[in-house]
Amino acid sequence: GCLLAGFDEEKCLRKLSSGLFAFQTYLEFIQETFASEKQNVESLCYGTKHLAAT
Repeated sequence: GCLLAGFDEEKCLRKLSSGLFAFQTYLEFIQETFASEKQNVESLCYGTKHLAAT
């Protein structure tokens, strides 16, 4: 996990990555809903994908 007691870096990173990929669904909804913020949402999507893949 990601808590200090019994910290496991690989497990923590997999959990974070999984959460970021799940967050993509919400980003897609935001992108469709807030078309006027397209550039900001695209930037957020790119950053999230990059973090998830790192």
